[in-house]
Amino acid sequence: MKLRTGQDYLTALADDRNLWFSGERVNTITDHPELSPIAKTLAEVFDLHNDPEYRDRLTCKDSDGQTINASYRALDSIAAIGQRRETIDFWARRSGGVAGRIPDYQAIINCGLYDMRHVIAAGNPQWLENIENWFFRVRDNNLLQTHAFADAPRDRNTPGADPGYLKIVERRAGGIVINGAKSIATIAPFADEFLGLTSPRPGMQAEEVLFFSLPMNADGLHIICRESLIPRAEAGHPLAPHWDELDAYMIFDHVLVPNDRIFHLQPEGEVDINLLGQMFFGILSWPLWHILARASVKLELLIGLADSITDHLGKRQDPAVIATLANMAIHLEAISALLYRAEHEPVPSAGGMLLPNPRQITAGRVAVVDNHPQLLQQLRELSGSGIMMSPSSRELDHPDIGALMRANFVGNDPRATNRFALQKLAWDLTCDSFGSRQLLFEMLNAGGAQLNKTMFMETCDLTDARQLAMDLAGIGREGIDLLKKVR
Repeated sequence: MKLRTGQDYLTALADDRNLWFSGERVNTITDHPELSPIAKTLAEVFDLHNDPEYRDRLTCKDSDGQTINASYRALDSIAAIGQRRETIDFWARRSGGVAGRIPDYQAIINCGLYDMRHVIAAGNPQWLENIENWFFRVRDNNLLQTHAFADAPRDRNTPGADPGYLKIVERRAGGIVINGAKSIATIAPFADEFLGLTSPRPGMQAEEVLFFSLPMNADGLHIICRESLIPRAEAGHPLAPHWDELDAYMIFDHVLVPNDRIFHLQPEGEVDINLLGQMFFGILSWPLWHILARASVKLELLIGLADSITDHLGKRQDPAVIATLANMAIHLEAISALLYRAEHEPVPSAGGMLLPNPRQITAGRVAVVDNHPQLLQQLRELSGSGIMMSPSSRELDHPDIGALMRANFVGNDPRATNRFALQKLAWDLTCDSFGSRQLLFEMLNAGGAQLNKTMFMETCDLTDARQLAMDLAGIGREGIDLLKKVR
């Protein structure tokens, strides 16, 4: 069966959604100078599912023998986890790991929702049916969803101020009416569906607990984009023009959520924060694996770029440079080892699948957050001033100044233009606005370092380690006997 094509996807975007960019209403995404490049990149993603060269790698069969996007592969064995990891790596390598919200990632969010469906439905058969129907419709039609759970920022010194929390304002026979906002929905301008999730926070009211879906053209739904990070000139920018996944505010102005799109509501009264946390983090346990696997590809790109620039600048014999490259490579090896163990020691999921072990995934996430800023700075230092001042073909091939540029900056170096290209890639990744957004994304997209360290320690059993310390300190009978043997 042929899956959705790129043209199918682009046609579906013309749905009269309420989309705003730079203070103006966007009528046609595919004609918009700032939005069309990303839409076309995503269309290419959909086309690859039907490309004979890639079809067998990017599709699979479900339990009924139907051809589906391999991003929805059921993780019912370690072998299936390995196959799914190959799919993650394929898509991550196309962008160097900078595309964090492509369809492959959004699919694993949907799989997390489906896996947690019995917990989320909380015994409500209609909610359970809604989740299942939505999941299979999105999967079988290869739709792209965006999601959001971050609330609008507020000043904590003014607790009485209303920050626009999304909440139910009316209950009708046909559904609920919601009003408020979510502050970050990545890739929202280009999505087919919105998935609403609720993360636990202190002081939450029952009417603010919402798990639901909506089409992106729902009445009253406003999609308001941040400014584009696509550079004015595409030449010399290998990543930003194609992979600036626009983030957007999602404002719900008295939007009706039909009954068949409601997945979970909180009963009136005190919010069960423990249950809410179980639902929310149960869903996110799946994409956290994807985030770390994608980040490992970006780390591979960074170390490969650092090594290539070192070679092109003739710095290979510098001991300080060797030490820097070693630190970067060791970090990648550590992340790869954590991923390997997580994928080969999975744990049973709520829905009966195999989930890559969250303990190693969280440890890897902490390591990425702690080390990523340093890696970028190391790449900047290895590149030197050339990271900022590397000519492009516009200067080198210009009829008036090209000869002067080549005489002074290329000379007899046959690899000079390759060096320029490498340093421009380093600029995209570490210096310009696109690179800065990339850093923020890696640091915050799955919670910061403190949150991840807290989550790790909540699941980290140090009983054996403490007992070993007690024994060697001679505390207790076992410790005394062990010390005698040592002595």
